[in-house]
Amino acid sequence: MLNPEIRLLDLDVDIHAVEQDLQQSFVDTTSIKTGLRLPGTWSMFEAGIRAILGQQISVVAARNLVTTLVAEVGQSIGTNKLFPLPQSIAKSEFNFLTIPASRKQTLRNLAQHYVSHDTLNDPQQWLTLKGIGPWTVDYAQLRGLSDSDIYLGGDLGVKNAIGKLAHDFNPDLASPWRSYLTLQLWNQL
Repeated sequence: MLNPEIRLLDLDVDIHAVEQDLQQSFVDTTSIKTGLRLPGTWSMFEAGIRAILGQQISVVAARNLVTTLVAEVGQSIGTNKLFPLPQSIAKSEFNFLTIPASRKQTLRNLAQHYVSHDTLNDPQQWLTLKGIGPWTVDYAQLRGLSDSDIYLGGDLGVKNAIGKLAHDFNPDLASPWRSYLTLQLWNQL
């Protein structure tokens, strides 16, 4: 079992080898950013909540929602707050979040799933929950499992970055590093 801190910081990957492989997905006129690593989370639950909060909004707006969520329902440890437990999210009304009621219900649905089920780290099961689709599951796998081969081709930012490329683009050439390709495309914006 991989040390959680190693996975969280993506330190078990030879990032130079990944970058060399990824360069074939871009032409010489498009440079890749060196040193980009997968941003892990401590748990699949956290990754799922972050994915739900990040649906169809900017990265900055999603980060602000997560910060507010942690401040309001996170567990206090001294002056710090931990990411909220599923039980806390399942019972929250989220009056402090300015998101649609349906998204609030999706947060509660995922939290209740975690409260009620034993097999928690299989995000494919989440697809049965209203408000969770393939993008949310894929994003959670990228962040929560540090899956190196998740290509978020349906992501608006990825689509915009591909639209700016001056050459044909085949994401399959980046396998097994398509998660890093996704990060590189976001960085092109």
